[in-house]
Amino acid sequence: MLKFMKRGHHHENEARQKLQKELFKFEKTCYHGFAHRPTAMDHDPVLKLLVIGTRTGHIRIHGAPGVEFYGQHVQGESDNGVAKLIFLPGQGRVISLLDDNSLHLWEWNLVEGRSELVLVKSLNLEEQKTVSACCLASTTGALLLGTESGNTYVLDTRSFTLTDNVIYQDVVMQNVPEDYKVTSPGAVESIIEHPTTKETFLIGYSRGLMVLWDNKTLSANQTFITSKQLESLAWVRGGNKFISSHNDGSYIIWNAANALQLSDGANSPYGPFPCKPITKINYKTTAGEPFIVFAGGMPRASYGDRYTVTVMQADVHVAFEFTSKFVDFLLVSESGTENGEDNPHTLIVLVEEELVLIDLASADWPTHRLPYLQSPHASAIMCTAHHSAVPDALWKNIVAAGEKQDSLHSQREWPIVGGKSLAESSERHDLLLTGHEDGVVRFWDASGVALKLLYKLNTSPFFVSEQEAHQEHDGEWPPFRKVGTFDPYSDDPRLGIQKISLCMASGSLAIGGTAGQVVVFEMGLEEKEKELHEIYVQIIDRDNFIWKGHEPLTPKDGLLNFPVGYQPLTVLQMTPPAACTAIALNSEWGLVAAGTAHGFTLFDYIQKKKVMARCTLDASPAESGSPKRKTFRKSLRESFRRLRKVRLRKAHTTESAPEEKKEKVDKEKVDKKKKEKKDDEVKAEEAEEKKEETEEKKEEAPKEDGKPEVTEKPAEEKPATTATVEGEEKEQETKEDEKKVEEIAPEIEKPEIAKAEEEDIVEVESGKPEEKPAEEARPKSPEKTEAKEDESMPSVVRCLCFARTFLVNATTHNATLWAGVSSGAVYIYTLTVPEGEKRREEEATAQLGKEIQLKHKAPVMAIQVIDGSNYPLPDTAAVSKGLAVEPSMEGNHKVVICSMEQFKVFHLPSLKPYCKYKLISHHGAMVRKIGFIKYTSCKTPLENGSWAKVAEKPSADGEMAEKEKEEKDSDTAKEGKAAEVVPVEETEEKAKEEKKEGEEEKEEEEENAVAAEVEEAAPKEEEAEEKKKAELPAASCRPSEDEEYNEWCLTCLSHLGELSIYSIPQLRKQILRPCIDKDDIQAVGSLTFTKEGEGFYLSSSSEFTRFTLSPRVITEATCVLELEEGMRPPPPQPEPTLVVAATDAIAKVTGDIEAATITAVNTAIDKVEEVVVGAIDKVEEVADAVVEKCVADDDDDKAADDTAGEITADITQDSITDHITQDDDKKGVEIDLKSDVKKIEDAAADMNALVVTAGGDQ
Repeated sequence: MLKFMKRGHHHENEARQKLQKELFKFEKTCYHGFAHRPTAMDHDPVLKLLVIGTRTGHIRIHGAPGVEFYGQHVQGESDNGVAKLIFLPGQGRVISLLDDNSLHLWEWNLVEGRSELVLVKSLNLEEQKTVSACCLASTTGALLLGTESGNTYVLDTRSFTLTDNVIYQDVVMQNVPEDYKVTSPGAVESIIEHPTTKETFLIGYSRGLMVLWDNKTLSANQTFITSKQLESLAWVRGGNKFISSHNDGSYIIWNAANALQLSDGANSPYGPFPCKPITKINYKTTAGEPFIVFAGGMPRASYGDRYTVTVMQADVHVAFEFTSKFVDFLLVSESGTENGEDNPHTLIVLVEEELVLIDLASADWPTHRLPYLQSPHASAIMCTAHHSAVPDALWKNIVAAGEKQDSLHSQREWPIVGGKSLAESSERHDLLLTGHEDGVVRFWDASGVALKLLYKLNTSPFFVSEQEAHQEHDGEWPPFRKVGTFDPYSDDPRLGIQKISLCMASGSLAIGGTAGQVVVFEMGLEEKEKELHEIYVQIIDRDNFIWKGHEPLTPKDGLLNFPVGYQPLTVLQMTPPAACTAIALNSEWGLVAAGTAHGFTLFDYIQKKKVMARCTLDASPAESGSPKRKTFRKSLRESFRRLRKVRLRKAHTTESAPEEKKEKVDKEKVDKKKKEKKDDEVKAEEAEEKKEETEEKKEEAPKEDGKPEVTEKPAEEKPATTATVEGEEKEQETKEDEKKVEEIAPEIEKPEIAKAEEEDIVEVESGKPEEKPAEEARPKSPEKTEAKEDESMPSVVRCLCFARTFLVNATTHNATLWAGVSSGAVYIYTLTVPEGEKRREEEATAQLGKEIQLKHKAPVMAIQVIDGSNYPLPDTAAVSKGLAVEPSMEGNHKVVICSMEQFKVFHLPSLKPYCKYKLISHHGAMVRKIGFIKYTSCKTPLENGSWAKVAEKPSADGEMAEKEKEEKDSDTAKEGKAAEVVPVEETEEKAKEEKKEGEEEKEEEEENAVAAEVEEAAPKEEEAEEKKKAELPAASCRPSEDEEYNEWCLTCLSHLGELSIYSIPQLRKQILRPCIDKDDIQAVGSLTFTKEGEGFYLSSSSEFTRFTLSPRVITEATCVLELEEGMRPPPPQPEPTLVVAATDAIAKVTGDIEAATITAVNTAIDKVEEVVVGAIDKVEEVADAVVEKCVADDDDDKAADDTAGEITADITQDSITDHITQDDDKKGVEIDLKSDVKKIEDAAADMNALVVTAGGDQ
């Protein structure tokens, strides 16, 4: 039967493979955020581009929003960071210097209508030439490379090779005073070109020597000496002065014409006490007072730990303070300066964690708002959420609220506007929400390549903080001004945002925090002043429960002012104040559900009342099946115990089989004794097993000392900020231990045991609406519990979702709430929500409808209900507002439950299993992230003018598996009754008996039914498809020919960093692609899927990597860099003199070769001629001899008539001897002739060889 089925679906598999290529494709597309660990920066004033290099060898070039280029240097065993970056202005080229002392030339080339950054050339320098300073000559394009040895080399940027022109330190030292020649001047610290006199450079050495070098005359024009260690140099416009900064926090302005005359003495801006070095300084002129900008120089004792860049202009003095280490700064001036002045307008400061642009052309020097390169990690990111196709009304409200927060930024245009983006402007709006440790939710525009901050929602003003606000004092010195957004320090860690839920239909927002706070927001278009309403909900209603974690947050009293934007409706505080682990919002019903490590609650934020609360701490660790309690020793013992039991039972069954012949009485007695012995062994084994289980329970149970109050602690107590990763790693280790046991004892995986463990236990409960929390209906435990939040606890609520589906019966659908727990339990509640005007008068109620307990007891990661068309149910509010297609509500609903180890689909409302996929068995992986994604084909896959049904049509294997599971579980789940758990031994015995009794009947039936099933399979499938298509509503049917083809699939990220896609509901694997390094726990934990097939994850603390799984949805930088004609110089050409000399040499060599060839040919011809003439003479002699012989033979013929006696008498010994001699002479002549012919052939060969050799040389 299977052979027929495989043959019938061969064409379907080929069509499916073709369709998979059009639906699925993995590719990393772009980066969002700030470059991780930057080390260098440069600016192209002509093309208006900015380049940043990182410690990992990555370079990023930015221009106008949407113009981005990425490059990556080859890395070795250790990071090879970028030390320096030098733009070749206007040429579309950049040179990078790496830590390994190698130089690389990058350039933009036009490929298929778009510019791409390409690595063109590389040059590895010797170790003796370690570069410490660089300077680009504006006229020749040469790059001066100052080294640590003190020598300066010149690189030709056109050929990218070092020239012979070297500025040796010994030559420079010739004009230095004798007393300074005692010690070496040190490494080259700085090289700058003279602003007016080209080919003249100011070279500064680390120990204070500065030389004005003329590269044309190869001599030093001036020598400047100071006893202070040099840090940086800068020219004053005009070239008459220059400024130097030093390691003691001072700077000096020098007169370039007179080395002994100083324009100004040593100046210490923050002295006279010892100060830190001024690492970089710059001097720019204006029509008024000049700008002096420098980095560092703070007093060591009081402010040595501050990272500052100081700007001074006349009496205005500001020390811009940053929260991360300084890297570099640049001053940007207008391309066409007026009146011979610099007129800088923007200060670009690069620090380790952010980029800051300061507007020097506006009053008070405000900062620019970054359109990209913003730091998403301004405070540590704790959660992310993505929303596609945001409605225009909500988008405009968010943008308007963000613009009002932007009043303090500069109003001038963004100065970095190079390049041109080729991406078409999209009317679609995508939001990326990030929750941070400081209680802030940031709204990002993720519609394109540039990730732009739209709006910032801060929840810290709603609560009383433990840390007092910092008060700035007027007249403080130094005059600090804090700039930038990066703030690694949180006022209160309890403010951290753990979960976010946004309803795009109504604009409502719900956030869950670290201290168990849940805040519900609504969009406010006007500023309001009101009191904050707070509700406390007790998750664990036990008097003997003790919480040893942090205290809950205290909301502020009185009237609070809320600006335009998201304004709080109410604050829900869950007790104990454990971190929120799951949240769900339904604005149409006015309900929000939130979960912690101890349970979950349902809250009505319209009436501001609690609907229900459920504690999930009831199940003991032994019952919950948490991997945390299961050790390798226990797992090994159970595995070998099962192995022995199976072997004993197998031997018992084999020996008890009926025999065809009777045996002797003695043999029967022996067999009987053996059976009794085996039975005794089985009973003893079961008794021993029960004894061990009792002892284990005693060990795990808390010790009793006769008092009712006993302390029970979890295995590990962790603070509230503990992440879920540690617990998941422990679960993974336990699973690996179990795999080791399976390798040691593979026989324990017998079909009998596997069959009993295959299905999950489904428990169904019904009851009245709950007026009190679910835990109140149960008897309270007399034990006293001390607990802290622990994500590895089996009671952690991991997912919550609302759905309108069929739960009570197959004809009536109602509102439901689904909650998944780490113990593998799923709680399903039916909700009663009043409609219309009764909503504010009547209360919403919830009752427990059903429970599902997964057999493997792995944590439930996600729950999704799908309709009859196999589409996930959309949000009810989105359907009512027309933002989503109305789902099919005519039955045939299913629910997909994704645990950490497997995916399983159940029928609704019967909860009968449909199919499942064990991820841990197939790939040895565990689930970390789940997404239900709509994949749209990049083409139109049509078959004969109709849409292919390959994706929708389930395979025969799936149908058979579904039927078998339905038959097996037909009595497992029934409404209103709890499922009965059948022992494994009874199930196996019954299965064996039924198998033996009906074995023959099944064989006969299968043989008779094979042909009929094969003939009827196709018509039945076609009828089922037509019936299914006819039952679907118009909204959920397949699109017409002019519409797009799409599929909804389950997408999974495993702990190994692999992405996999599975069809719904068949759970067939479509693709499997590696995405993230399995050791990068931060990236795995931060991944977020979009509804259209894309995803984001944190590749570093400050940078998102964006990828796509759909060839239809690709967000990448498509841009072009337009260069003016003649800006990029042509490649170097050889000198004309060299060309003429080479031509003459080639002609001379050619003539010599031709002459030698002619001589050799003539010699060979003469040789051949001599040999041929000699051979001809010999041939003539042989011919004469032959003629003479012929004449003699004729004479002999004439004498043939003589008598025989006469002839015989003539034959004597002498005549015979003469005849033999004549024959020998003939043979000698023939041998000589052959040798002559051989000589002719050899001579001809020699001539040919000479001709060939001469021709090859020529």
